[in-house]
Amino acid sequence: MAYFYELGAHPDPLEWRSICRSVLVDVSRALATASTGKKSPNSVQLHPGDVRALSITFEQHSWIRNLQQRSSAHLERFLVAADWFISNQDQYGGWPVPVERSIAEKRIVLKAGWHSAMAQGHAMSVLTRAYSITHDYKYLRAAMKATLLFKINASEGGVRSELFGHAWYEEYPTQPGAQ
Repeated sequence: MAYFYELGAHPDPLEWRSICRSVLVDVSRALATASTGKKSPNSVQLHPGDVRALSITFEQHSWIRNLQQRSSAHLERFLVAADWFISNQDQYGGWPVPVERSIAEKRIVLKAGWHSAMAQGHAMSVLTRAYSITHDYKYLRAAMKATLLFKINASEGGVRSELFGHAWYEEYPTQPGAQ
């Protein structure tokens, strides 16, 4: 059985990439893909623990700089994601959504560049957990900067609206906002 993983349509051939794969998850997906869902009395049931990787193959021109088999790289990848939030935070403290969003059968349209309170909250969660792990203040500063959009009304590019006289933070900051 072969399972393929792609790096995207046109990866930069001069860019080094770190690839972190969970063989157990990959095998589970491959088995689920190959499964017909029908069990016959003579069929063999395979489970992820019954399978092992025999080879890793690259198509086209590839260079392997360092191949490691590790039980976990979750912390390292998590901090890469946290650093992405720092590198991509805009001057308002947010991460603008780069696509247009249509709501209510296209009666309400958010142009690319809008901010989402939910996305802000998720990013703040990642950043505060990164700070908790590393004690590096860059993560805490970015999380604090992310709170700025919660003080700006949705009509002015933030995520804040008012609902029944109370602050309401919009996942999709439409105009008019939640009422």
